Amino acid sequence: MTNNTSFINHSFFYFFYFSTLGAFLPYWPLYLKSIDFSAYEIGFISAIMIGTKIIAPNIWGWLADFSGKRHTVIQIGSLFCFLIFFFVFFIEKFFAMAITFFLFSFFWNASLPQYEAVTMNSLGKNYNKYSNIRLWGSLGFIFTVLSLSYLTKLFSIEIVPYSIFILLIITWIITLNINKSLSTANIFRSSDMNIWKVISIPAVMGLLVSCFLMQISHALFTHFCYLLQENGYTVFQVEHCGL
Repeated sequence: MTNNTSFINHSFFYFFYFSTLGAFLPYWPLYLKSIDFSAYEIGFISAIMIGTKIIAPNIWGWLADFSGKRHTVIQIGSLFCFLIFFFVFFIEKFFAMAITFFLFSFFWNASLPQYEAVTMNSLGKNYNKYSNIRLWGSLGFIFTVLSLSYLTKLFSIEIVPYSIFILLIITWIITLNINKSLSTANIFRSSDMNIWKVISIPAVMGLLVSCFLMQISHALFTHFCYLLQENGYTVFQVEHCGL
């Protein structure tokens, strides 16, 4: 695989992965509201997606280190994402939706951390070019938020789960092109490092705090979208606030 081909594949992954996120953040709470979920239920389901980030990446990371097959972890995670999400089309009850989203988000959180490692491995000493690749994730997010704002106006909010499902399938297809030689994980050794020593590094602590605050903002934004619609804003107007 040439460097140019690798760059394109990585860019496509980030574009569609964050396109999916762009469909979730502003639109999913509005879709749940349209099928008569309460504010509490919407918040609970959104919290599940964030909450699994505490557990799932650690499990998948350990599995990638133990097996040495990071690409397989990414592909399995992406595959089960759209397979599990398929059940959303038949669910209208809170408990069933909560269980489905717990399973979905468990696999959803498997792909990105491992793919980040693949990307950095492929860049090698040219790690300063990471931003040129990651930029496509932001473009994908913006593109989806804007596109769905018009599509929901044209077809109604019910188009949201279909859009997410298609994006999940495309993301999985892209993961099939991962260069296996760049996705081989080092076999884990428990004595290699002390996690608490790493966390105590000021730069790492600063990063963790900023990530913590960012996740809080996602939680608040979920209810912000709901609140705007409750106060008379149209779905089209609310969705543009997603940017």
